[in-house]
Amino acid sequence: MCYDVPVLFTKNKIKMIKNLNPYPIKIFSLRRNKALAESIVGHLDLDRVSKSMFVEHPDGEILTHQEETVRDCDVFLVAHIDASKGRLNDDLIEMLALLYALKSGEPHRVNLVLPYFPYARQDRESKFREPILAAWMIHQIISSGADHITTLKIHNPSIAGIPKIAEGKYMKNIDTAELLAEIIKENIDVKNVCFVSPDAGAAKDVVRFAERLGVPSQVAIAHKERGKDNAVAKINVMGDVSGMDCVIVDDMVDTAGTVTKVFDALKERGARDVYVMCTHGIFSPPALENISSRPFKKVWSTDSCIIGAGKQFENLQIVSASELLARVIGNIHNGISVTELMKNGFH
Repeated sequence: MCYDVPVLFTKNKIKMIKNLNPYPIKIFSLRRNKALAESIVGHLDLDRVSKSMFVEHPDGEILTHQEETVRDCDVFLVAHIDASKGRLNDDLIEMLALLYALKSGEPHRVNLVLPYFPYARQDRESKFREPILAAWMIHQIISSGADHITTLKIHNPSIAGIPKIAEGKYMKNIDTAELLAEIIKENIDVKNVCFVSPDAGAAKDVVRFAERLGVPSQVAIAHKERGKDNAVAKINVMGDVSGMDCVIVDDMVDTAGTVTKVFDALKERGARDVYVMCTHGIFSPPALENISSRPFKKVWSTDSCIIGAGKQFENLQIVSASELLARVIGNIHNGISVTELMKNGFH
């Protein structure tokens, strides 16, 4: 079934401050995933996405290079990843190959804009001999030529410190709270909303989100009780949700198993409408079946990764992060604090 999923985005133009950076800005994208880069270019009022060439050989190997000079340019590669089985790793190889090609063109700087950071959940050694692939991915990116990495709401924020410590490079983890809070203000009366953390680990983020909306006490936490096989046996909700609309706030939704279990627990406690809000809508199977099995009022996700037609469903709304990313790119290019941008809001 095909759904006409609305994409919520702004058309604001961002005034670039000229002469702060003498190096011309150029923005590149991956071959199949240009829409986000084109939207960013529109916000920055630039002419177009810069041209690159891709050739796929019969055995699946790719050849890539830029079709215009990048010498002494401030280069940004917007890597909009398709986080799907069979596509994610292909996009990553293409990203690394293009990074290397761009770096070989002797630019002033190569900046990678990677809204969804793959392998971020593999951030610790949970059992003996298990590699920490999040750190490995950062190393591959920097080795391929990136001088600076920008990502959105990475699963474990401490990962963002690895490049500076290990490689002498910088990684900026951008919070999406301001962007998502605007969606709440436009769609729900916050006076009767409880913001729900799907687990104890996300509780601090959810409290800060509620504080941003002026309702710091309207927070509940879902606590998972696990059985002998480590599977979630039961979810208890700490906090009063009776008679309230509830918004489950998480960094990502993958198979949607957790949010459907939290939905059931909230309804048992007397919640009214239940919403889901996330930065990264991965929606791996059986996400669509899980979400459609419960009457969620609305599911909001940014377009940090590609949400193709096969991942869309009736009550989904996609929130474009293009203006937020454009403002971050503008600040990086002009040498202006990105942290202050996050503190003061991006509107």
